[in-house]
Amino acid sequence: MLNRVLQFVFIVLLFFVSTQANTPDDELIWSGINAWYNYETAESVSILDSARKLYPEHYAVHLVYAAARYQHSQAVDPVAENYRILSEDLDEIIPVYEALVAKYPDRPIYRLYYGSAIGLKARIHLGRKQWIRTLWHAYQGFSIIRQVAAENPDLIDAQLPIGIVEYYAALSGGLMKFGAGLLGLEPSLKTGREAIIRAADQGDFAWMEAKGILIYLDLYIDNKPADAIRHARDLVGRFPENWYYRQLLTHCQLATGDLESARQSLTWLDKDFPTLSNMHKTAFLGYLHNEWAYYYFLNSDYENAKRSANRAINDYGAELDAVLGQAYLLKGQLLDLEGNRTAAISVYRKAIKLNNFTYSIAEAEKYLRIPYQLVID
Repeated sequence: MLNRVLQFVFIVLLFFVSTQANTPDDELIWSGINAWYNYETAESVSILDSARKLYPEHYAVHLVYAAARYQHSQAVDPVAENYRILSEDLDEIIPVYEALVAKYPDRPIYRLYYGSAIGLKARIHLGRKQWIRTLWHAYQGFSIIRQVAAENPDLIDAQLPIGIVEYYAALSGGLMKFGAGLLGLEPSLKTGREAIIRAADQGDFAWMEAKGILIYLDLYIDNKPADAIRHARDLVGRFPENWYYRQLLTHCQLATGDLESARQSLTWLDKDFPTLSNMHKTAFLGYLHNEWAYYYFLNSDYENAKRSANRAINDYGAELDAVLGQAYLLKGQLLDLEGNRTAAISVYRKAIKLNNFTYSIAEAEKYLRIPYQLVID
């Protein structure tokens, strides 16, 4: 469980640090960021490589470049190569930030990026399952980020990683909660969520990832899709070619009963899927099947729903398993409707075994005790 929570936190941190550009030299950097979010990763790396040569003292450019290279590698390379590239880039840029911090001690933004770069070292050790090194670099990096945020409350974007750690530490308890206490935080679902909301509503640039996190929480943990849909519309409006954001919007539409809009979104997802990189196809294929399964289920087409749920489970290749839990839950419900109680129980247990804090787990536990039945209004 520590592995899953930390992995999620550092994926969030990666995107947080890559969306902070706000100086007069940022037009080139923003073009690279926009290419990145629209899955034009090779172009993004090329643009940002040029930017770091033109603006070597820009506080964001070095870490944005490293993050873009990591994202591009995730789209085209095996996992081991992802970590090698990120490790080499961080070894190169951390000394650059150390020098910038020393040169400009009165500019806290350099310290924020320095701490973020150190924190991202934890992402590498996490992937390699080096737990002590993971926690050490996480502690080092986050301590710097938290100090900068405390001394500079006008840096609203810094609320995002703080809110994420507070929220997930409270959710998971145990070692994560203890670790947050060492960082001087008091883990709380309420205060953690409030910090993320501040970043979403008031942040200059972290609003994008803050909205993405809120959607994740509302769809997969708190089961409040009506709260998630406005954020999903904002992200799709800004990044119309981002397949993942469109998938989130599709799920919001399904969960709120807007089946006509969901059908249109599903058609877009189907049409755009072949244009994704092979790595993205591997990560998102299970998501696509799960949305179709949900759509068929809501339309009472249980045969196609079961077929798509099976595909979602068998083709699942994403790092995070929240959607996998939904697919298991839906399959169990369909088996209960068939009267195949023994098989349904087996599938519910698979969902529960994921132990990923999502509402699907609580639902599976409920239907493990009482068979699922359709509620007729």
